Amino acid sequence: MATPDPGPDPADAARQPQRAVIRNEKRKLAAAALNNIAVATVVTGLVAPVIALSYQISAPHGKFWIAFPVLWLVAVYVIHQLARRQLERLEP
Repeated sequence: MATPDPGPDPADAARQPQRAVIRNEKRKLAAAALNNIAVATVVTGLVAPVIALSYQISAPHGKFWIAFPVLWLVAVYVIHQLARRQLERLEP
């Protein structure tokens, strides 16, 4: 004989909001980590070379040297957009 379906578990329904909060916090942490990586990328790719040039530690070589800071900026933009997408996925 088949057992009757007890229906939805009330305890499971009570845990749903907690799960949403936990997922939101994980997404916030991921977004913060990605944003920190973007900041580190700015420092590595833009600030450090400017400081090196100002102290005459090194000089750019070749005619395409300007492409490197532009590539770093593109990388920063992409990483920052990934962080923003994490925040867009937050649940109400």
